[in-house]
This record gives sequence, C-alpha cells and structure tokens, in this order.
Amino acid sequence: MSRQSKMEGGFAYRNTGTIKNSYAAVKIGTSVQIGRNKSGNAGFVYDNSGELDHCFSRSIMRKWKKEKDGLIAVNKGRFHWCFFVVSREKKLKKFRDREHGFAKKDVVPAFLEDTYQWDFTIFERDPASKMEFLRENWHCAPNGLEQSAVKKTLEIGNCRQLLDWIERVNRGEPEAAQGNVLLTDNLDFYGKEIPSIGCDKQHPFLGTFDGGGHRIAGVVLNGKGAAEIGFFGVLEGTVRNLTVDCIVKGKDCPLAAAFCAVNEGEIHCCEAVCAIHAKRYVGLFVGENNGLIERCCVSGKSYG
Repeated sequence: MSRQSKMEGGFAYRNTGTIKNSYAAVKIGTSVQIGRNKSGNAGFVYDNSGELDHCFSRSIMRKWKKEKDGLIAVNKGRFHWCFFVVSREKKLKKFRDREHGFAKKDVVPAFLEDTYQWDFTIFERDPASKMEFLRENWHCAPNGLEQSAVKKTLEIGNCRQLLDWIERVNRGEPEAAQGNVLLTDNLDFYGKEIPSIGCDKQHPFLGTFDGGGHRIAGVVLNGKGAAEIGFFGVLEGTVRNLTVDCIVKGKDCPLAAAFCAVNEGEIHCCEAVCAIHAKRYVGLFVGENNGLIERCCVSGKSYG
C-alpha cells in the first residue's frame, strides 16, 4: 500500500467502537484502488473492526474508476441492519457490497420496518424522495449521573468566550479540560481559523460539552503541523446536541475529520456540515472512533 494513498469513509475512516442510528450524505472525491480487494473510499466506514447498528449512507462517490464500496471497504467487525442508498437500481451492479444496497424508490417504511427493524418514525420523505432524519427528535437529555454532578457548568454565548475556553483546554488546565460546558447561542466565526478542542493526545478534552441544540458556523480548521484535525481533536469526554459547519484544511495532516478527529468518549445527537480538503486518512464526521457515537449525521463534500 502506498504511503500516500488516500483512504476515506463517508462517516468515519476507522471504527473500533460503536456507531448507531447515524448516517452520511456526502460527496466523496476521486478514488484510488489499493490492492486487489479493497478500494480507497467507502460510503460509510472505510475500516470497521467495531460495531455498526442501524446506520446508512447515501454518499456519492465521484470519478470512481473501479468497483465501489457503498457501506464498508474493510470489515473485521460487525454490522446490523445497515445499508446504503443509490438513486437507481441499475447502479447497484457497480458496488462490490451490492447486497447491502437499495435503490431510493425501494426504501419505504414497510420494507425497512420488516427487513431491517428500523423505526421509520424518525424519518421523512420530501417530494423528491430524499430521506432524512427528523432532527427535532434527536435532543439528548443529560442522564441522572450528570444531573446530580457537583461540577459547575460554564455557559458560553459568544465566539470570544469559546476561543478563550479552547485555549485553556489546549493548555491542559483541569477546570477547562475536565469541566462541563453549555452553549447558549448560535455562533458564527465567518471564516476564521480556530484550533481544535483537545488539540492532541497529550491535551484531550475530558469533560462534557452540551451544544444546547445550537450551531457553530463559519469555522475553518487548519491541520498544518498537526497529527489530527477536527472541531474536536482528541475527545475523551462527552459531546451532545451540537451542529458544526466547517471547512477543514487537512492536506498536510495525516488524519482529518469535520466533527472529531479521534473519539475515545461519547458523541450524541450531533451533526457536521463540511467541506474537507485532505489526502491521507479521512472520515467526514469522525476520523477514528474508539468510543460511542449515536444519532449523528454528516453532509458535505470531500476533495482530494
């Protein structure tokens, strides 16, 4: 395998943990062929040795010259009731894992409920038959343990407060890196470059970040000189109820993702909207997942 080969998953590059009730709706760039049996890209996860449960992809692979992987390129783990969607049935013959794919017209409530044990009440169909999660049903409430926690919650309501807090996390200050945060408003950085939260494995984020259902937009993440880049770099805590809209400049970074580069913790009810420019290991929502991700989605484009 060439050292410079790009390997990419529409949702995650590598999964050794658990991803459930999540989906990817992205456009993936030019593919390369690696060896005889696996391609450079996959619609949901490139390399899975963990568990996938009730996940799907409707990712579009652009300029693909070889056989495609609609769901997983390399699987050493388990997946349950997962599938991918293409626009027309005749396109399925181009996919190596075509047995897990369906034409859009066939993805209807009765079929999914009977065959894949999906609860279709979390979906809707627009006139063009585009399938989406109903995000208003996603809100993730704190569990009893967190509600009874003694830790004081830091409320963040503007960009300056967020940047100050990120700087403290990345210095390893325990109060910031291990604390509880609540986002109280939508934020827009208007194209400003900001550092990852938990900039590396020596300075992870270990606390709890609740987005409160808000959106952080206009973010640019620059991975130059970093081992990994994402809005959250290395996460060992919990994130929930947050949407991130960002551009990722990851051409000089080995591992690139929009929402989280390396997840060792938990991510619940979150969304990434992204454009990623990278050429090594890419997952559009998460780079490497070793923890738990549930009720999350990603949309956007990846460029080689």
